[in-house]
Amino acid sequence: MESKNVWADEGVRQIEENGEKLYLVAGVDHTGAQKVFGIPKRQLEKHHHRGSNVKLAQFFAIVVPGLVLVEHIFRGLRRPLCDMGDMDADKAKLAFSWKPAWDYWWREADRFEDRRLESREAPDGKVFVVNVSPNAVRQLYPSVDYWIERWYWARRSNTLLKAPVDWENRFDEQLK
Repeated sequence: MESKNVWADEGVRQIEENGEKLYLVAGVDHTGAQKVFGIPKRQLEKHHHRGSNVKLAQFFAIVVPGLVLVEHIFRGLRRPLCDMGDMDADKAKLAFSWKPAWDYWWREADRFEDRRLESREAPDGKVFVVNVSPNAVRQLYPSVDYWIERWYWARRSNTLLKAPVDWENRFDEQLK
């Protein structure tokens, strides 16, 4: 197992906009254009308070560097979703997927204190997926193009390398 100091060169910038602390991460969209992905600090703090050391480790060691390495981008969830009063929010959701070589976590004894991550090979037969939404409140948060919502390992597709299983039925369209 390899240890990694995630904060040495993490690629995360912290700002405050509209009275809220945000973490900003560089990434690319389906056209290859550089975009800024944001996540409220309070969202990461919730993971911390719940003891979700794996989620935090994955955010800093997989999501942050991976948003420029995405292999596939899908738009539109094929299930109803209401978000912030938008009854058609499912249509705007995006899923970014790729196959990192490693998965990360903090050992329980060192959790959050020494800022060292442990790595292990990525789960066999899985790809990493990050769900994001376009920033619908740009007037309040002009620095953010997309909001990072969740991230997870998913079974991989047998029909499209580095895509989640059943992508053809889970999403409305493949953008990349």
